[in-house]
Amino acid sequence: MKLPSFLESFKTLPKVFWLLCLTTTLFYSASHLFTTMLPIHLNGIHVSPAESGKLLALFLVASVLVRPWVGKLYEEWPPRRLFLVAMAFFGAGTILMLLMPNTLWVLWVARALQGVGFSFFNSVSYSYLTETVPEQSRARGIAMFSNAIKLAMAYAPAIGWVMAERGWCIEAMLLSLGIMLGALFVLLRMGNLETHHTKQNARQEMQESSRTPIKGRLFNIKGVTPGLLIASNSFVFGALIPFIPLIVASKGIEHVESFHLFYAFSLIASRFLGGESSDKFGRLYTVIPGMALVVVSLIGMFYSFGTVPLLISAVLYGLGSGVVQPSIVAMVADRTKVSERGSAMATYTMLADSGQGLGMMAMGYFGQHFTYDTGLGSAVVIALAGLIFAVTLSMQKKAKRSRVTAQPNHSKVA
Repeated sequence: MKLPSFLESFKTLPKVFWLLCLTTTLFYSASHLFTTMLPIHLNGIHVSPAESGKLLALFLVASVLVRPWVGKLYEEWPPRRLFLVAMAFFGAGTILMLLMPNTLWVLWVARALQGVGFSFFNSVSYSYLTETVPEQSRARGIAMFSNAIKLAMAYAPAIGWVMAERGWCIEAMLLSLGIMLGALFVLLRMGNLETHHTKQNARQEMQESSRTPIKGRLFNIKGVTPGLLIASNSFVFGALIPFIPLIVASKGIEHVESFHLFYAFSLIASRFLGGESSDKFGRLYTVIPGMALVVVSLIGMFYSFGTVPLLISAVLYGLGSGVVQPSIVAMVADRTKVSERGSAMATYTMLADSGQGLGMMAMGYFGQHFTYDTGLGSAVVIALAGLIFAVTLSMQKKAKRSRVTAQPNHSKVA
C-alpha cells in the first residue's frame, strides 16, 4: 500500500533524526511541567503576583541573553557536548529547587539556570536538526520535529497542573528530573554526533576554501531576516496563548479548554502539509498564506462573542501559525553554510524569543490599562506588519530573478 507523499518523504529521514525528536519531546516534557506547576507553587508559598510574574519571566530573559554565546559555541564545540551542557544546567536548576523549594532567592537562581539550559537545548537542537535532515525534505523534517515539541506541550503542562493542585510540587520536580534522565539516556543512544555527515561537510567546506576553521561568532546577519519574520508570529503567540483564558473571560465565553484543543490539532495537522508545500513550492510561498491566516484568525477573535466563532478562529490560527514556523527555520538553513549555521540559528531564535516576550508584555499592559480586545488589536497590527514584510521579500526575490533572466548572454558571438 502506497503511503501519501507527505508520509513517504519521512522514510528518507535518518535514524538520528527520530532519536533527536524523542530526546526533544522528553526535554520539553521536563521543562513544561514547570509551566503550570511553578505558578501554583509560588502562590502556595505566598509569593506576590508581581514577584511571581518577574520570576516566571526570568526563564525567558536568561534564555534570550545566552543565545548568542550558544550559537558561537555550536560552531566551536561538538553538538553532543552542548546537549550535555543543556541538560546539566536544567538539571542543576531543578535539583536546586528540590533542595530549597520555599526560598525565593534560590528559586530565582534555579529558574535562571533552567532558562540557560533551555536556551542551549533549543538552539542546538534546531541547528543540528537542519544538518541531519536531507535538503529535499528539510521543511517536512522541521515540521515533524516541531510536532515533537508540541506533543510535550500538549500533556506536560496538564500533568504539572494536576500534581500542583494536589500539593505534589516536590513530586513534580522529581518527575521532571526523572524525565530529564530519560532524555540523557536517549542522547547517549544517538552515538557520536560530531562524526555525523554534516560535520564532515563542514570540514570539507573549510578545506575547499583553503582557510583555517573559523571561530564561532556571537551574531550572524543571515539569521536576522528570518528572525524578524518569525518575531511577528511569536509576538502573536506570546500575546494570545498565555492570555486566552482572560481574553475569553472578558468576552463572557465559556469552554476555554476547547480553544487549546482545536488550536493544537490544527497546528499539528498543518505542519505536515506546510512542510511538504514549503519543500515543493518555496519558503515564502508557504509563509505568506500562513501569515494571512493568522491575521484573519486574530480579526475573527476580536469580533468573536460566541463559542463557535472563537473555535473557528482557533482552527484558523493553528493552521496559519503551523505552516509558518517550519518554513522560516528551513529558510535559515537555506541561507547559511553548515559552518555558520549555529550562530545564524541562535540569532534567529533570539529574535523569536524576543518577539514572544514582547507579546506577553504588550498583552499584559493592554489588559491591565485598557482591554484585552485592544491587545488583540495590537497583535493584528504586528501580524499584518509581518505579512507585509514577507510579501515585500517575495516581490524583491521575483524582481531579482527577473533581472537575472533578462540579462543578455554576452558569451555568445553575434
